[in-house]
Amino acid sequence: MTSSKNFSSTKEYDPTTDRDAVLEAINLSRGIALRYADKRLKADRILVLEAIKSFARSKSYGSANPFRYADKNLKSNYQFVLEIIRTTGKIPPHIDDSLWSDHKFVIEVIKGKSMDVVDYLDKKLWSDHKFVIEAFQEMNDQNIFTYSLQKIDMKLLMNPEVAIEVLKKGNQLDCRHDMEFLCQTGLHCLSDDERLWSNPKFVIEAMKLSNGEAFEYAHESLLSDKDFVLESIKLFKRIGLRYGIESLKINREFVLDAVKEEGLELEFADKRLQADPEIVLTAIKSNSNAIDYVDKSLWSNRKFVLEAIKVADGRALEYADETLKADREFVLKVVKDTHGNILSHADKILKADREVVFTAIKSSKGQALQHADENLKTNREFVLKALKLGASLRDVGKSLCSDREVVLTAVKSDGNNFKYADKSLKADREVVLESMNHAYGNDMVLGNVDKNLWANRKFVLEAIKLWHKNTQNRFIEHPFQFANERLRSDREVALEAIKSTNGKAFLDTDPHLRADRQFILEAIKVSNGLVLPYVDKNIFNADPEVVLTAIKLLDKKNFKYSLPLRCVDESLWSKREFVFEVIKNNIDYIPCDIEVGLLSDHQVRITALNQILSTKEK
Repeated sequence: MTSSKNFSSTKEYDPTTDRDAVLEAINLSRGIALRYADKRLKADRILVLEAIKSFARSKSYGSANPFRYADKNLKSNYQFVLEIIRTTGKIPPHIDDSLWSDHKFVIEVIKGKSMDVVDYLDKKLWSDHKFVIEAFQEMNDQNIFTYSLQKIDMKLLMNPEVAIEVLKKGNQLDCRHDMEFLCQTGLHCLSDDERLWSNPKFVIEAMKLSNGEAFEYAHESLLSDKDFVLESIKLFKRIGLRYGIESLKINREFVLDAVKEEGLELEFADKRLQADPEIVLTAIKSNSNAIDYVDKSLWSNRKFVLEAIKVADGRALEYADETLKADREFVLKVVKDTHGNILSHADKILKADREVVFTAIKSSKGQALQHADENLKTNREFVLKALKLGASLRDVGKSLCSDREVVLTAVKSDGNNFKYADKSLKADREVVLESMNHAYGNDMVLGNVDKNLWANRKFVLEAIKLWHKNTQNRFIEHPFQFANERLRSDREVALEAIKSTNGKAFLDTDPHLRADRQFILEAIKVSNGLVLPYVDKNIFNADPEVVLTAIKLLDKKNFKYSLPLRCVDESLWSKREFVFEVIKNNIDYIPCDIEVGLLSDHQVRITALNQILSTKEK
């Protein structure tokens, strides 16, 4: 009876009022236990925040968010709600509606990049131009930006200050650069409000966003605004004077500034200004294609043409008056001071003038010979001098392409000239070897050599040695590839080729030699073991003597020379004596990615090392 009395007199324990118990329950229930907490604890900032964190960690998005059970004062607490958003990255439901009409609160939420803010905030704010401007200034998320545009009061977009801010943000967030964006917002409608399209700042931003297309909607008043049109040219090139009014097209100072930005604006300038030397030269310097819009009257002006040639890199002579193209003194100066290839636009008479043409050849490093008169191209003395200056045998008269001295001179200047030599000289041993000696790579030479030479043993050996001496790129064609079948089975020739190609020429040897064990051993020696990858893997790469001969010769100073070891037949790696020999001779280059046979046996390596050390001690 006593215990019953004591129990009834003792205050019953209530876990919903126990802060520690509620905190533990919150963590165990993904925050939902907040629902059953005492009213006082539902106003506890720390407990409520912990409930929301627990809920967020569990990703229980289908369950009721515990914030719904929080005290009403917390739901309207500006700082607390922001803390939740910053902590979880999400806007909790059941926020007091008063916050969504709070300008300052909404701006802070927008900074947090939450899409939900667009739906939650009070619609009246989308009609407040000050709020809209600030909101767009703070937006850093393209999705929020584009979604917000659907909510704004369209009348606000007709406010230049708001519209400019919208377009600026669209440019910053790299929205689609076409007119679609403008169409979606209604900003493309000129008739809606001329205040927009007569505002230069707005139009410039609209142009940036639409890749210049918005220019066509600009109000007429802007087409006479120098600063606006010039800014348009700077941004989008040929978009200013084309639409500009006549007062700008005849304004010398403005046109000069315009062609500095984009030379092709010269096309839309007044004709009088297209004949102004300073404006024209400025335009050509900005864009050489502006030369097409120069007034014809200037092309007979000697001083102007000289300046134009310097600016346009010689192309201007093409447009010059015929009297200047035939003026010997003038053309001589031009080909000397600029590029000799300008000779192509000179009068025919001057293309046959030895001094003029030779001067052009000098300044063009031989290229101008192609524009010379045929009589000069067949003049032996003249051609020999031109070839020494770098002219190509391709541009020489056909009659001289069979002249041995002319061809030798040509190939000594550039071995690839061999391609244009007469067929009769493609079997000339000296001409071919000189071509090889002076060619950048031999592909242009080897494929054009007469077949009879590839049957000449002495020539083939000389060609192989010369190739090895001069060629840096080992992957271009090799002389041994062109040798006839008899020489491909010649052991001495084949071994010389294998030696000069680090083994690669083994693939071009006669099949009988490729199957000859003794020949393979010799090939391994002359190539320092590098022929191994080209040897028949099914036969000789499983032959211990062949493989060990290659291994002993591998150059330990160059890591790439260890690659032949990867061609070794796997069966050899299970033979103890073979593995010992490999380790003794080339332990640094055992392929680390091979885990077969005895190579994976640590004891074998230790034993081999001990043998090496004991041999050295003796």
